[in-house]
Amino acid sequence: MNSMTGYAYREYQDEQFQVTLEVKSYNNRYLDISVHLPGILSPLEPEFRERVRSVVSRGHVDVSIRYRSLESEVLVHVDHRAVEQYRRAFREIIDLSGCSGDAVLSDYLSIDEILKPIPPQGGTAHGTELLELFEQLLSEFQETRLKEGEATRRNVMIQLEEFLKAFSLVRSRADVLEKSLKDTLKTRFEQLLGSGYDENRILSEVAVLLVKYSIQEEISRVESHLEQFHNMIHEAGVVGKKLDFLCQELNREVNTIASKSTMAEVNQAVVTMKDHLENIREQLRNVE
Repeated sequence: MNSMTGYAYREYQDEQFQVTLEVKSYNNRYLDISVHLPGILSPLEPEFRERVRSVVSRGHVDVSIRYRSLESEVLVHVDHRAVEQYRRAFREIIDLSGCSGDAVLSDYLSIDEILKPIPPQGGTAHGTELLELFEQLLSEFQETRLKEGEATRRNVMIQLEEFLKAFSLVRSRADVLEKSLKDTLKTRFEQLLGSGYDENRILSEVAVLLVKYSIQEEISRVESHLEQFHNMIHEAGVVGKKLDFLCQELNREVNTIASKSTMAEVNQAVVTMKDHLENIREQLRNVE
């Protein structure tokens, strides 16, 4: 169980370059990746994004990389074709003008097209090393997410235990609730009709009302949802949305129990169950 909250930071320097890498994440409904790179590393952005997608399925992830080359060697390209064309041009000008002499080195060096600096490859030249460092960073990042996820799981289990205590009380009062409803209805019939009434008719009416107001079906569904929840919370992978959906279904059943109950004790237990369900859902908002 992974949290959507994670953080990792790493610095590295050798004789060729210096780099700092940082990745952090927080909860988001879908996967959203922001990558902040210096222009010289732009060609590597798709690779960084793909590495993040391989380990993160949901959440907002910020990747920030700062890079500086430490290589002092300057590469310059001499345009041989341009030198030859300018040499011919200088020769033609001298011939046409009737002047003596020839072009000198300074004449060629003053022309921008003759000497062209070669842009450094920079980060792309060290792409393999940078991606290896990023893989190490993601490994640390995943450890923080897993650690946070385990802490969240423990907190959820504590809340779930409190939910179960309240639910156990509701379950133990289900039969009492039905008997109370049955006795109340029979008493009302006797008050209205006296002793001269058709008992089979009354039992039939009571059965209809018990179907409508019994909470046994809701209890059964709550038990089923809880079993799924217990199994799922120990699964690896992306479970946040599934667990949240089960919480919604549990809340639906608890609300139905509240609408049917006429016992103060059960109603109080329902309030406790809803409170712990809300706490669980709050925790699950940060689970991948």
